[in-house]
Amino acid sequence: MTPLEFKLIDNQLEQLALSTKNTRDELNLTLKHIEHLKLHLTTAFEKQREETVKPTVEILQPKDNSKPTDLLRIKEVIKMTSLSRSSIYSLQNKNKFPQPIQLGIRAVAWVRADILNWIEEKSSSNHRI
Repeated sequence: MTPLEFKLIDNQLEQLALSTKNTRDELNLTLKHIEHLKLHLTTAFEKQREETVKPTVEILQPKDNSKPTDLLRIKEVIKMTSLSRSSIYSLQNKNKFPQPIQLGIRAVAWVRADILNWIEEKSSSNHRI
C-alpha cells in the first residue's frame, strides 16, 4: 500500500467516525425531544382525565349568564338530557317529563329550571340504595 492510499483510507475512516459521532449526537437529541413530548402528553392526559371526572350535574349547570327562567328549544333539551326527540315526547305524553310552553302555533320551549329539576330527580333516584 502506498503512502497516498494509506492517507486516503485514513481520511475516509476519520470522516466516517465524525459522521457516526454526529449521527449519535442527533439521535441523543431526538431521544431528549421524545422524552420531553412524552412528559407533555402525560401531563395533558392527566389534566384531561381530571376534567372528565367532574360530576354530571356540574357539567349541566349553565356556564353562561343563563337564568332558571330561560326557555329551551328541543335541541338544547336533547343535549342536556341525552334523550332522543321521540323519547322526550314519549315521556312527556306519559307525564314523566316536564311539559313545554306553547310559543306559537308550531313552536314550543321548556323552562330551564324544569329540565334541571327533572335531571336532578333522575340523578338522585338512580343513586339511591
